[in-house]
Amino acid sequence: MILGIGTDIIEIDRVGRAWTRKGTRFVDKICSPREAKYILRGNQKAQWERMAARFAGKEAVMKALGTGWRRGVAWREIEILHEPSGRPYVNLLGKTAQLAEKMGIKTFHISMSHNDSVAVAYVIALGDS
Repeated sequence: MILGIGTDIIEIDRVGRAWTRKGTRFVDKICSPREAKYILRGNQKAQWERMAARFAGKEAVMKALGTGWRRGVAWREIEILHEPSGRPYVNLLGKTAQLAEKMGIKTFHISMSHNDSVAVAYVIALGDS
């Protein structure tokens, strides 16, 4: 059963400007070490695109939870990782995982994409009830 949906879109240049101002501290604030390892590969353009997609994905998860940044949801407690096939998946940690469990959410489906200017993500939260 669908318990929540969320979507987000962000300009890649906006992420690039934040990254330029804050350096890798920007990545460290938003991403887990496993995500950072994936994001920091390749050239700058690819890094910004991957970071923008993760940012949009995390925002979409927060919207699917119905919380935004409220109720103890933290950026680094929402991981967007990849299966060996390349398919992205959501892994929750800490208080964010506890909140999802309390809401009856068992899993998330996530889709992310980007072009030269924007990144977008869509999330569906699924549970039994």
